[in-house]
Amino acid sequence: MSILKIDSIITRLNGHQRDLEDVGDGTREAAVAAILRPGDHTEALFILRASREGDPWSGQMAFPGGHKDPEDISIRHTAERETWEEIGLDLSRHARHLGELDQIRVRPRGRNIDMVVTPVLYVLESEPAMLNPNHEVADILWGSLDEMYSGSSRTEEIFHDTPGVLMCSTFQHPFFPDTGCETVPGHIINAPLPAGSDGGAFRAAVESAWLPALADFQPELVMISAGFDAHIEDDMTGLCLVDGDFAWVTRQIRAVAETSAQGRVVSVLEGGYAPAALGRSVAAHLNALL
Repeated sequence: MSILKIDSIITRLNGHQRDLEDVGDGTREAAVAAILRPGDHTEALFILRASREGDPWSGQMAFPGGHKDPEDISIRHTAERETWEEIGLDLSRHARHLGELDQIRVRPRGRNIDMVVTPVLYVLESEPAMLNPNHEVADILWGSLDEMYSGSSRTEEIFHDTPGVLMCSTFQHPFFPDTGCETVPGHIINAPLPAGSDGGAFRAAVESAWLPALADFQPELVMISAGFDAHIEDDMTGLCLVDGDFAWVTRQIRAVAETSAQGRVVSVLEGGYAPAALGRSVAAHLNALL
């Protein structure tokens, strides 16, 4: 059974122990509505936020939502009020409330604010006649969960049957649904790390799994998907790397390229969602690369 079908999502939600953040007197609370639409392929509703000066989420893809107002009787009420205000969807009429997901502590871009966001999950049960986005929303989109999580969209699946390409990867596991951990000797090298892993664990994984495989493979071109969301300051994952860890792994990769690829390296920016940490990590990566 697919974990992306509504019934399976509800089952997993009912068995999930939520992670809650400390909410103090100086903490601002907010909620977003994660709205699912059932069908042959389960879809989720997203908004494209309008580009507005002073908005820390200007131009971003998001769920509808916002700050909890003093008159909101619950965080669920916040999610439903904000959804009505932003896109004109009455969740109390058209959707069934499924529950709340793990709280997330965020740092709004350019603002010194301590904020905790609660995602509130709904399943659409009837289609509204129309949606009416307000000035904060540039567009409303439905996205297929199957397409977002499908193996066909991941690098590993693209090159799984291409032995002329060696792929080395390390990532938090378990985390995203369907993230593969299989290693195919000499071809696909996965080194999953549990949440809480620090730079020492990351370096050990690279030294024991990546580097011997790269030495045997002798690549003629090295391509880096430079992701930095494993930084300890980044709330996207639970890994605990620091700037120096990214510099270290870049030096290891550059040494491989110097040995077998005449120094040929292509680096492409991937994830990273804590702006300050992302900037420092990219600088550390480039300094080690150049």
